[in-house]
Amino acid sequence: MFVYRPEELVFGEYVNHVHRWWLKRDEPNVLVLFYEDLRLDPAPQIKRISEFLGYSHTDEEIAAIAHKTEFGNQKKSWGGIKRFDDGGELIEELNLMRKGVVGDWVNHFTVAQNRVFDEVYRRRTEALDDPVPFKFEIPTRPLETGAD
Repeated sequence: MFVYRPEELVFGEYVNHVHRWWLKRDEPNVLVLFYEDLRLDPAPQIKRISEFLGYSHTDEEIAAIAHKTEFGNQKKSWGGIKRFDDGGELIEELNLMRKGVVGDWVNHFTVAQNRVFDEVYRRRTEALDDPVPFKFEIPTRPLETGAD
């Protein structure tokens, strides 16, 4: 049986963590982005990031940035985390990048965990005056794989 223990979460509950930042979204030094928006249509989000940082890029530059930052391209170029022993031998290689697929969390939750998450999410968000508009999926369309 799955038991939800929020006291064991290092940084607290996800909903509360994200909500604290959501409430600061109109402050001049805070930019809130949704991963789902970056995956669905990266160019406008990249432009927002650029402008937030005080830069101006042409449409061609934005397109080039979008291409270079596609999940598949990032995963290919990153290589993961490597740990070596004192003699320089590779002892562990971790790839913290999974698939880059919106909604893939459903493949990692059991039915019981999903029920608990839904209930916790419902309880935490129903009391909020200004809840975060979480997106759990995006419209289905082929996404760039970066496998070119």
